Amino acid sequence: MKTLALYYSRGGHTKKYAEALGAEAVLELVPTRRVGILKALALGCIAAARGRAWRIEPLDVNLSDFERIVLLAPVWAGGAAPPLNAALELLPPGKTVDVRLVSAGGKSACRERIKAKITERGCALGSFEDIKA
Repeated sequence: MKTLALYYSRGGHTKKYAEALGAEAVLELVPTRRVGILKALALGCIAAARGRAWRIEPLDVNLSDFERIVLLAPVWAGGAAPPLNAALELLPPGKTVDVRLVSAGGKSACRERIKAKITERGCALGSFEDIKA
């Protein structure tokens, strides 16, 4: 099964997990607006807790070329970092989507919200894993 890993990593932890997957392609989700760490976390935590997306740079790959897509992001305020929410909006129908959320606490509070977004896009949730970093 041809696999694509899409990740957002502010400090590098999530990037390590994405690269370790052994996917055919690994791409970073890059926000269109760069801000400093304090502003990113302050605004990002609010957006993450509400399940909101940040605009991301266009991806250099056609998502339809892959059967399986793995989305990886850190957990901020119990939710997935906003670039992951942007990636959810790009999913083409019929894909199997795995989600890996990385946090110091190892728990996210957004599983049902992410699962709903995946099924709304006509995709199937393959697996959902909270990773304690």
